[in-house]
Amino acid sequence: MHAEDIEGNRIGYDPKAKPAPDALLFAHGEYAQALVGATPDGRAVYDLDAMIVWLMRTEGWGYGEALEYVACGIVGSLPDAGPRGPVLVRL
Repeated sequence: MHAEDIEGNRIGYDPKAKPAPDALLFAHGEYAQALVGATPDGRAVYDLDAMIVWLMRTEGWGYGEALEYVACGIVGSLPDAGPRGPVLVRL
């Protein structure tokens, strides 16, 4: 995923679609509430801000801490997920 995929929600996805059976999902089931749909090729699409809010509520972190965790621990690992990996968008 590249920055241009995220900026302005330029990646196309269907909020009513479910990810394909072979799509990679985040291991933390807690992020299920942030799952907002799937791309035309079946990749899971997550709302980045919903993930940050979840971390703030459950971990007691401030916005900066949660953002840093998502940026380093999640966004940073997406290239390793391969072509079936999840996509993050900002709604």
